[in-house]
Amino acid sequence: MSGSFIRDRGNIKWTSMMLPEHRRELMNLEKAVHDMAEPAHDEDQLAELSDVISRAMYEKRIVFMEYYKDRHSYSIVGTITKYDVTLNAMKVTTPDGDMLIPVKHVIRAELE
Repeated sequence: MSGSFIRDRGNIKWTSMMLPEHRRELMNLEKAVHDMAEPAHDEDQLAELSDVISRAMYEKRIVFMEYYKDRHSYSIVGTITKYDVTLNAMKVTTPDGDMLIPVKHVIRAELE
């Protein structure tokens, strides 16, 4: 057996010696690392995003979109089939079904 390979179990080896409060704090810290803030766009980003969304919708092109929901980012590939002005949201059709995504939650959008 080679001495250069060390199998480390990470936090697992320490949890038996931790108080429940410490375990809870460790889990909360792990969750906080993956949480993200809601995106904020400047005018240039909004103009570029609006252009990509308009072109994708009117040319019926497939769009790759990254969006924010519940403190996380998600990716989606589909076509924009409708835009709701009152909700400021778009309906995106994917192989898995339709989704309504508010424009303010879009992180980025690219045409395929």
